[in-house]
Amino acid sequence: MKIYYVKRSVIVNLFAVFVLAFISVLYFNYGIPPVVRTFLNINRQLPIYSVDIPDKRVAISFDASWGSDKTERILQNT
Repeated sequence: MKIYYVKRSVIVNLFAVFVLAFISVLYFNYGIPPVVRTFLNINRQLPIYSVDIPDKRVAISFDASWGSDKTERILQNT
């Protein structure tokens, strides 16, 4: 019976190659997952800051995600 010893660095390198191959197969078969798109800002839509119109107008917008309980009162005062 022969006993084979494998260095830890070889095992780590083989595992890294396997993980990269697995990720590349998933990427080419299914595309980029939505979680990765979120972190990479792929297809990010930018806000519109100005629009070219003939008459003068002002638009005010605000983010109501924090403190949304006060949104109705703010809208009633406009």
